[in-house]
Amino acid sequence: MHKTLLPIVAAGACVCTVLPPAPLAAQYFGRNAVQYETFDFKVLKTQHFDVYFYPREAGAAEQAARMAERWYARLSVILKHELRGRQPLILYADHPDFEQTNVIGQQPGEGTGGVTESFKRRIILPMGASRMKIATWNVNGVRARAAQLCEWMERDRPDVVCLQELKAEASQIPAQCRLDAYHEYWHCLKGYSGVSLHIRKDRFACDPVFGHPSFDMESRIVQVELGDLVIASVYVPNGGKDYAAKLAFLASLTEWAARLTADGRRLIVCGDLNIARAEMDVHPKERKPNAVGQRPEERARFASLLDTGLSDVGRQFDPDNPNLFTWWAPWRNLRQRNIGWRLDYVLSSPGVAQRATGCVVLADVGTSDHAPVVMTMD
Repeated sequence: MHKTLLPIVAAGACVCTVLPPAPLAAQYFGRNAVQYETFDFKVLKTQHFDVYFYPREAGAAEQAARMAERWYARLSVILKHELRGRQPLILYADHPDFEQTNVIGQQPGEGTGGVTESFKRRIILPMGASRMKIATWNVNGVRARAAQLCEWMERDRPDVVCLQELKAEASQIPAQCRLDAYHEYWHCLKGYSGVSLHIRKDRFACDPVFGHPSFDMESRIVQVELGDLVIASVYVPNGGKDYAAKLAFLASLTEWAARLTADGRRLIVCGDLNIARAEMDVHPKERKPNAVGQRPEERARFASLLDTGLSDVGRQFDPDNPNLFTWWAPWRNLRQRNIGWRLDYVLSSPGVAQRATGCVVLADVGTSDHAPVVMTMD
């Protein structure tokens, strides 16, 4: 007996469930409704499926194809099911594109996660979470950078934003920075330090759980739990005034990361770590063997942090670039001349690092002495 099998296809961090509506009249596909942009589809053929997708979503389509085959392999045994011929999966790049589809005879209703055509056995759904952006930025005063912060977040629409050095109490956070599109947590300290975390509401289905590890000091770390994923916004002490406190904070950060990893959690650490990891992370004109931020014991603590299983995603994608910096002293046009240090990082567990598609420094954004760093991932 043949049964109808409705696979559940995961793209990136989002799971799109195919909902079985009433039968709809099928139309052609390969482009969207005539009032919208024309698109070209590619076809990925697996053992049982023909996966139609936009070329720019090739990586996500490959993941969806693998998951469809895995689900079929499992459910075909459980349900004693065999497919009758090859099955088409039609994947739109995102939900807005899906809502414009002319593959089916009517527009999908709001909130529709996907459509199955009973007669042609085609499944049509959006790839809603095919690409995620996780960003970190030491703003060096959120009140001074409020307009720039909002402009950048509106332009780039990062899914996760980690900010450091807020230099403001909670009551002093500009109203324009409290964006309705994000779950947010402001961990503030008057005129000094301070970190925050911002999670897009439309990216994560679960409510974020914010908190602080026990070693937090001077409002320097906030974490969020999203299922088994933990993301932290971290501002390591500079060490110029209290070098011992910096080393102690780094040791505690390493113990915390090791404990989470041992518990099977995935981890992303974002922020200003106030250490140039290696000599190449400092411009030759700025290299000073005993300068705080370049000392051997600081770099040894950084190496211990990475030994917990974390990857330096920035160097993963740009391993040999001697001009990759994120901080520039605010004098002598050092930023324009790119004479700087790399102090801001995205560190991640292996499973996250393997899904990363890039990690860039946005040196043209804002007037802070630091630049945002943005990791993208499938």
